[in-house]
Amino acid sequence: MILGEYGVLVGQPAILATFSPRFAMGPEETLPYRPDPRSPSGKLLRDAGIDLERGDWSRWSDPFSGRGGFGGSTAEYLAASLLLAGEHWKGSSAELKSVWRGYRAHSAPSTVTFARPSGADLIAQACGGTTEFWIDPEGKPQFRAVKLPVRLEIFSAA
Repeated sequence: MILGEYGVLVGQPAILATFSPRFAMGPEETLPYRPDPRSPSGKLLRDAGIDLERGDWSRWSDPFSGRGGFGGSTAEYLAASLLLAGEHWKGSSAELKSVWRGYRAHSAPSTVTFARPSGADLIAQACGGTTEFWIDPEGKPQFRAVKLPVRLEIFSAA
């Protein structure tokens, strides 16, 4: 997220950008995929009847080696949603908004201590590139690709 991380939660727009390295899920990846059953993707897969202990239904690649904090749990949710949809996934805006609603529902806090995440990173990861994202007054996600007027360079300490 470049700008607007917390403003999104109160209806303000955010500018999002995606960059390498990326998470990946599929049969050719390196790690067996066993999500935490309490995570949004764990809840999604459990609801779909997937045995989370098996770990052989898909594989996962985490370029950050499980350190977290880089959108990994959201990437897991998006990838799991796409794998469950299979050939029925067409990549439409309506489908992506449906995945976003599912992510928000599966991310509902179990206590009032934490706010539900905006899901902005899910939209950014699905759209790629640079995206403007906001939640409209009716609580629906809105997004569009944007072209920045300047070159954006991302540096990492890793």
